[in-house]
Amino acid sequence: GGGPAAAPTATFGLETLFEIASNTKVLTAIAFHCLVARGELRLNDTLAELLPPTVHFANASVGSIRMDELLSHTSGLARLPSNLHGTPQNQFTNYTAADLYSYLSSVPDLPTRGSFLYSNLAFGLLGHLMELKTGRGYEELVTSEVLAPLGMGDTKITLTPAAWRSQVAPGLDSKGQRAEISL
Repeated sequence: GGGPAAAPTATFGLETLFEIASNTKVLTAIAFHCLVARGELRLNDTLAELLPPTVHFANASVGSIRMDELLSHTSGLARLPSNLHGTPQNQFTNYTAADLYSYLSSVPDLPTRGSFLYSNLAFGLLGHLMELKTGRGYEELVTSEVLAPLGMGDTKITLTPAAWRSQVAPGLDSKGQRAEISL
């Protein structure tokens, strides 16, 4: 018949690893709130307060974006920055702090600020701000603030050793065909 092609099958077991993609936003938010609980960050801290003083904003309202707006997807920032130059599998490959600062410096306006607009950019920025404020890397922050206390030793950000990569479940695209994953 003319039905859809069968999706590739895979065998999953206790050792299978799954990419959690946007679920990392939950881990980022929990780690952020741990820092808030200790007084290291505040919900009303602004970009202008937390970013290096060398970052200048074409639109002053970008500098006034608060952490609670990043967390709630109401900052007005786009889903993704317009200056990405990564791969289709991982658009943020080789995206640097300088790239982020350049983008933030060029945002002309925030017409959707205050309204919900899903933003990977906002959560990536939140993770970066947590790194700046604490002097600790994102992976270290999430591991020490969330994963270790909850006993989530098998949840990883960086797949090391490289042998773990072979344990990652294959992804499927919208047509049910095997897709590249962003490791």
